[in-house]
Amino acid sequence: ENARNILCKYANAKELVFSSSATQALNFILFGLDLNAGDVVYCSPYDHNAIVRTLNEIKKVKSITIKHIPLNEDLAIDLDRFKFDCLI
Repeated sequence: ENARNILCKYANAKELVFSSSATQALNFILFGLDLNAGDVVYCSPYDHNAIVRTLNEIKKVKSITIKHIPLNEDLAIDLDRFKFDCLI
């Protein structure tokens, strides 16, 4: 509890949850989001498999849409195509 209090102070946080792994922490966060049918979630091609798998599970249950952020040939994010996609 002492470690939790110290870390909350440094992070300017009210609460802190310890998890056994980064994957478990990501699941806590993603399943805790208030996502509803029709919501769009954008994934980077660089996102870890743990994020993509979890979002696909949420998609099955809540009918969200998952879109992938487009890349240029040099593998940088194509901001023009991404902006256009966000407008559609």
